[in-house]
Amino acid sequence: IGAPGLEPLAPQTPGVETPSTMSHHHARDLQPSEILPYLLIGAQTHAQDCELLKSLRISAILNMTPSCPNHFEGDFEYKNIPIRDSWNQNLQSFFKDAFEFIDNCNSHG
Repeated sequence: IGAPGLEPLAPQTPGVETPSTMSHHHARDLQPSEILPYLLIGAQTHAQDCELLKSLRISAILNMTPSCPNHFEGDFEYKNIPIRDSWNQNLQSFFKDAFEFIDNCNSHG
């Protein structure tokens, strides 16, 4: 069962679906999306694909999950900010660290 252009990512828990546990993604999401010329946003599947990351000339990764490991620590600079995917997670408390990391990476290449 599925919709055109969607492909399964992971087993689905019946009745439970959040943005981070969606069992399908659109074909256009096979690569990270560009937010700014120096900033991409991607998914865990992207973070696990070293060839993809290198082909996109990514040098640093802001890992904003409590459970996704830093798969290629020798190849990329990492910053971990363990944000839970929850309606009551205080995101504002993480902004300063995230922005500092992004700004530092952008200014130092």
